[in-house]
Amino acid sequence: EEWAASHDPELTQRLTRIAEARALLLAEDREAREAHEAGVRARDHLLEAHRLLDGAASWSTWDTFGGGGFFTDMMKYDKLDQVAAALHRADAALGAFSRELADLRLAGVEAVNLDGMTQAFDVFFDNIFTDLRVRSRIQEADRRLARALADVDRMLHDLSARGRDIADELA
Repeated sequence: EEWAASHDPELTQRLTRIAEARALLLAEDREAREAHEAGVRARDHLLEAHRLLDGAASWSTWDTFGGGGFFTDMMKYDKLDQVAAALHRADAALGAFSRELADLRLAGVEAVNLDGMTQAFDVFFDNIFTDLRVRSRIQEADRRLARALADVDRMLHDLSARGRDIADELA
């Protein structure tokens, strides 16, 4: 560097630009890796919630069209409680993923919220209308989960592609 500075100022400027570009690429690569890891965690939580929601949907279908009853309501709501806990973890992971994406100046992924499913009303006034309402909310939650999973998968794909581009630029 000393020799270049005293003998070839253009070379010094070129080396400085290369060093700065490399530092920026390494920083972006680190941020992209952190975002990718957070996205994988979010996807794992979303998949867990989706699996649990499928179980709740099965109980809801049985409750609505198969006769149901108090036991079926209890099983359905036990599954929904598990789904709510899984979605809470997924929403926290999506928040972390969105913060990591913001470090890269990318839009985050919308959280999936599952509000109460009118459990008390359904259990005490068990009829086809309350069963259909709960079933409809489960289906809506499933759509939101599918949308969030698709968004996370798309972002993970984009992050992987950017990681390959960064590796090529660094080489």
